[in-house]
Formats: sequence, structure tokens, C-alpha cells
Amino acid sequence: MKSIATRLLLCLGALSAAAMAAPLERPERGVASTITAHQWERGFLTGNGTQGAIYYGEPGRELVTLNHALLFLPLGNKPVVPELGDKLAELRRRIGEQGHDQAMLWWMEQAKPFGYQGLLNTDPFHPGLEVELLAPPVGPVKNYLRTENFQTGEIAARWSDDRGEFQRHLFISRPDNVVVLRLRGEGEKAPVLDVDLRIPPVGDARVRAYTLDHKLDASAPEAAANVLIASNLLVDADGLRLENSYKYPSSEYGNAGYDAALRVVVRGGKVTQGERLLSVRGATEILVIARIEPRKSLSPGSSHTLRAELNKLPADYAALLAPHAKVHSELFNRVTVDFGGKEERLTTSDELLARSAQSKELSPALLEKIYDGSRYMILCSSGIRPPNLQGIWTGTWQPAWSGDYTTNTNLQLAIAHDFSCGTPELLEGYFKLIDDSLPDWRLNAKGLFGARGVVAPTRQSTHAKNIHWSNRFHGSYWTPGAGWLAHWFQEHYAYTRDRRFLAEKTVPLLKEIALFYEDFLYAGPDGRLLFRPSKSAENGSDDNSTQDIMVAREVLTNLIADCRLLGTDEQQIPKWEALLARLPAYQIDPASGELLEWSHPGAQNKNKHRHMSHLYALFQSYEFDPVRDPELWTAATKAYEARLNEWLRKADPKDNNSQSSHGRMHMGLIAARLGRGAEVGEILNLMAYSGAIYPSMATAHYERGKTFNMDANGGMPEVINNSLLFAWDGVLQVLPALPPGMKTGSVKGIHLRGGIVAEELSWNEKSIKLVLKAKSATGLRIVLPMAWQGHTNLKSSVAPLHTDSLGSLSIKLKAGEPTTLAFQLRNAEGESP
Repeated sequence: MKSIATRLLLCLGALSAAAMAAPLERPERGVASTITAHQWERGFLTGNGTQGAIYYGEPGRELVTLNHALLFLPLGNKPVVPELGDKLAELRRRIGEQGHDQAMLWWMEQAKPFGYQGLLNTDPFHPGLEVELLAPPVGPVKNYLRTENFQTGEIAARWSDDRGEFQRHLFISRPDNVVVLRLRGEGEKAPVLDVDLRIPPVGDARVRAYTLDHKLDASAPEAAANVLIASNLLVDADGLRLENSYKYPSSEYGNAGYDAALRVVVRGGKVTQGERLLSVRGATEILVIARIEPRKSLSPGSSHTLRAELNKLPADYAALLAPHAKVHSELFNRVTVDFGGKEERLTTSDELLARSAQSKELSPALLEKIYDGSRYMILCSSGIRPPNLQGIWTGTWQPAWSGDYTTNTNLQLAIAHDFSCGTPELLEGYFKLIDDSLPDWRLNAKGLFGARGVVAPTRQSTHAKNIHWSNRFHGSYWTPGAGWLAHWFQEHYAYTRDRRFLAEKTVPLLKEIALFYEDFLYAGPDGRLLFRPSKSAENGSDDNSTQDIMVAREVLTNLIADCRLLGTDEQQIPKWEALLARLPAYQIDPASGELLEWSHPGAQNKNKHRHMSHLYALFQSYEFDPVRDPELWTAATKAYEARLNEWLRKADPKDNNSQSSHGRMHMGLIAARLGRGAEVGEILNLMAYSGAIYPSMATAHYERGKTFNMDANGGMPEVINNSLLFAWDGVLQVLPALPPGMKTGSVKGIHLRGGIVAEELSWNEKSIKLVLKAKSATGLRIVLPMAWQGHTNLKSSVAPLHTDSLGSLSIKLKAGEPTTLAFQLRNAEGESP
């Protein structure tokens, strides 16, 4: 018998649910669709950074797929890093005489006695479970609508049939870490619910990574998901429980399986148990509270404990939603944008995307939804881990590239806007992933190169050992990963001014990367240090990849500056300065004037490629400057133009390589840095009209919705932010690359390097208003767009320290006090319009 308190809680819950009943509205900051989703990729999404949910299907058979950030399927491989350090000199000799390809074949043979098995794929990200909501409609389905609210993280759906209107609401709580799903009828004569809640068994879909690693036929039965996972489903009157065990558990990495529990609370009606389902008839409301919990070791009956935890929570949708919405909305609302889309904000995303496909243009409302939706996707998939290739969602057992953390471009793009959008908390899982990876990164450095320090692999999931390399993919030649990933450790200080993090996290990591350079680099024929082996990500192996040099320069430059700032390791600084001075010089092609992708005589660029590795100094480290480095700036610009014209603008619809979203994002970041607003607009338009954005605003890796992927969701807000405001080295560029379609707008809450927040930036063709606030007193030089330089009137809440002949001005920001700057464009006669 339920206690009086429990009975009272249930009554209050019913009253609360009734009070919450209201017509389902289209959210202004969110998306809506009147079209059912028959593929999981086109479903609507929610998540809390630990668990994710996909809602799709149609009335009669709705599907909710639940995911967990740590669910990577062990494939039974033994991840071995062979001890090849004593063979490095011979490898280099062979590279010099035979080239990187032939040398790799020799290296593979040397690795076999140590257990090397050839190129292996990472353990793949996989679905946790699927819940079917089976409720056949009576008569035709009318008034279908589903929504995804970016501000609350809530998915909803409604439709009517001959019995009345039905609604679904779904979110995943950040405070309580539970999935919450509510089913109910709507209106004064709300229909009752007749629903079967069913969990299908793990299917016999083949796990692609398993077939590849074990060199099996794609239909091999031993590669089936239901062979690789043993699943035990338990059904009782109060819900369903799963206890799933992996066939190849790993004690080293703590992935033995996972539990799932669904607590089902039914108000009114009758519940009966069936095979793999609960059958509900005549209910007024059904509330499902669920959680997935990975298990480090096998523990029979462990799902009981999980269910007991769920039973402690109030069976009240509104009571569970309120604390979650408070946390989620506070994170999401740190940045707000208005690009002029007010009149179309309630238009469905299907219609906005269809119009874009027809016109080849991006409407203001769609641009707002892309910006907000991209931030929403990354917010929902950032928590205990950063977003993987698919964020935190998958409905397939065959995710592209295992749905892992791919570190040669993809992971970096997924987190690209977290600092500029004022959400550094979302990077906690990223920093934790790097911390947890360091032991394996050290094994990579020692095993492959006999070096101290760390080397990140190109791909990792359950572990970070470098197992993905062979003559087919020279992954073991690629060494700049740790330095590139360290970029966000350095950015943490640039945005937050947190010296403790700088001292305790950033500097120790940079020192380990520098240790690797100390041991790995050696003198080439010209006396400069040589990167050999070396690879430019996925575009070929050759000596002195330009990105290798750029990342090493960034690491050493930051390390020296950080130690001087903190007053530490002064005795080591001369050693790092000497390394920095001896790095290879960048090379420029004498015929084309392009910066070369490999810095050695005879190198040629391969411009029909999606990776922009040699332009790292433009899109990531910002090493090149038009005043300080005019020759390199010009050469990098020419290299960008070559990629723009040969790759981006000549995309082959039959060639996935020519369509990749991550390449387009790096092109967009470069265009913003170069001040090319028209090209920023061109790239954003291309993303929308090519079908690389789903109705949920999640993105695809390729055009026409092929390969669900988070890269562009991380990248697009950063491209837009950098086009509006770009701060570097004490200089703030205002509207440096404004796309033609953004002639008017406003944004609030963009964060800038230097510990500065742009509380407001608003603009039109005749005026700009900028409100800045800094964490600590700082000087700042403000540079206006080229058309405005020398043709503006200024109103300011502080007097400029200096105004130069072009109208750029230097100001001093006081700690914690907003500074307002207002500019008006003068006409040819010098008068304000």
C-alpha cells in the first residue's frame, strides 16, 4: 500500500499536470515541423550532456531512442602500441630514400612481433535502447505538429484523430539526470490513452567496425549487435528494466555493459504486462522516467538499484521540468541574436529549408535558427564528455567513423563556439577526456617514437591508444593532435583570465607536448629541425607538414608566454626558445604564390581536398597577421583562394570528399579572419540549401542529409561570431566580415578574448552600437569596418585614449563597468545622415 505522502504527491502531480495543459505552440527560439520523421536522423533531439534522446516516427508508432555519452561497444580488440622507438632512425632513413609510403610498409612489419594487427577501428558509439509507443489512430490523423524548444530542451508533439487531441512531451533533466516522457490527451474532452510501451530486442544489424576490424563479410552473423550484446529485459507493473552485458567487456577501460530502467506511472486506466511491453488502457496520463547507467563490472540484478533511484523522484512532469529548464535556459540564453527574422520565426523549419533550397539564399529567420539550433545541439551533447562525431545521438549500429572522437579536425570543430558563446562549463567533459587520455597518449609517444611527452591519435573512443594506422591510412605519422587539442586549454585563460587553470592544467599539458618535440625533432640537412615522419591530415604524408610547424610554434609560443606570466620554469624557457627558433621555415610556391602544405623543396599543394591543415595559422592559432607578416598573410590568402575555387566551388555531387561540412566550416572561419563577408555568406548559404542541415538544425557531414554529424553545429556559431566581432592581441575588429544578408541585426552576450563580454552589438547600414564589459581593467584598440574608417562620428561613455587617421580608437575598459560606444556613418559631405 502506498503511503499517505505518496498518495498526496500523486494527487498534486495530477493537479500540476492539469494546470500545465495548454495548446502546443511553435517556439520562437526553436523549431517546428508538420512532417513526421521516418528516419532517426530527421528526428527531434534533446540531451543533458550525459544522456540523449531522439524522437521520431508517426502517430501509431512513435520511437524514442535513448543514448548515453559513454556507450561505446567493445569489439574485443587488444589495443597495442608497438615498441618501435629504437627503429625510428631506420624509418627516417627509409623515408628519405624510399618515401613515406614504402617506409610505412616496413614499419608495419616491424610492429607485428609486438602484436600489431593492422589498422583497427575504434570501438563504435551505439544506441542504448529504443522505446516504441504503439497507439494506432482512430480515423485520419490531423493537425500534426512536433516542436523542439531550444530554450528549455523540451521536445513536444501533438495530433488529432476521431477521439480528440493527443500530446507528447519529452526532455532530459540536467539536475536529475533522467529522461522524462509524458503522454496525455488534451482539451476539455481529452481522449483516454490506449498505448503499448514496448522495448524491442537488440537487433541483428551488423556492426560495421567489427566486420572491418575482423576482416569479415558485411553479413557475418558474429558481427550482429545481438551477438555482441547480451540483453536481459525485465517487465513488471511499474516499468521495464534492461541489463545488457557486452560480449567483450574490458576490465582495463571499465566497459562491461549497462543497465536501463524505465519507471512508468499511469494515472487512471489499467496496466497489464506483456512480452517486452506494458499495455496501458484507458489512462488519462502516462509518465515515463528513465535512465541509462553504464556498468564497469557485471552485477546481477543491478537494475533494481537504478529503479530504486528513479522511484525517489516526484512523479510530476512539471516538477521535474522546472529545475531542468532553469539550468538549461540559463546556459542557452547567455547569447541572444536578432538577425531580422521576427516575421518568420514561427514558420516550420521544413518550409524555411525548402525556401532556401529553391532560392539558394538564407533567410534571416533560418539564420537565427541555425545559430540557435547549433548552440542547442552542442549544449545538449556536452557534459561528462564532449560531443562525439554524432554529438550524443545515434540510431544506428553502423555509425560513420565509429561515431568516435576524431581529433584531426572534427572534435575541435564541435567545441569551437563554447568560449565565444559564454559557456565554458560545456568544456568540462572535454578537459576530462584529455586528462583521462594522457596515459595512453604517453604510450603512443614512447611506443611509436621512443619519446617522452604525449601524442594524440587521430581517433579514439574507449581508449586513446593509436591503433588506427597502416599503409592505407598513415595515422601513426600524424603528430600535431595533442598540440591542436591543447589550443582550448590556452583559450580558457584568454577568455576567462583563470590563472589557476592556466597553472594547473594548461602549462603541464603544454610542457608534455614540448617534451615530445624535444625528443622527436632532429636536425635536417639545412640545420633546421625536421618533422619526419609527418602527415597533413588525410591529404598525404611528406616531410614538414605545415600544420606540424604551426602547431609546434603555437605550443612553444604559448608555453613561454604562460611561464613568464606565472613566473615559473624560467630555467626551461631558453630551451623552448631554442626549439622555436630552429623550427622549419614556411615555404611559398614561387609559381602560384600559395603557402605550401609541406615545407620542403619540391612540395606541391593538393587543392581538391576537404582538410585545410596548412591554413591552421588563419583559422585556429591566428599566428599570421597582415601587418606583422604581410608576405605569409598574402601567401596564406592565396592558398585559401585556391582551395575556395578548386574545392568548395567545384563540389562534385558524386564525391563526398568535395562536400564535407568540416571543410566548409574551416573555410568559413578563414573567410571571417580575412574579412571576406561575401564568402562567409556563400558558405552559410551552401550549408542550408545543399541539405546539410536537418529540420532539427542538427547537421550532416555531407549534402542531402548524408551522415549525421556535429562538426558544423560546433562551427557555424563561431563563424558568425568571428564575422561580427574578433578580438586578438588587444585589438577588437568590429563587423570584420559581415555577410551581405546581415545588413541589420543585434547580438547580446558574445564573449571575447581578454576576459571581455560584448553585452550588446547592434548595427545597420548607418550606425553601430557596442557595449563592452571586462573582467579586469584592460586597454583595447577598436577597428571599424573598412567602409567606416575615417567616416564616422563617435559617441562614447568613455573618452578614447587615441583616435588614428582611419578612425580606429584606443580605449581603456574599467573592471566590471559597461562601456558604450556608438558610431554613425557620415555622408560624403561629412554630415551624419
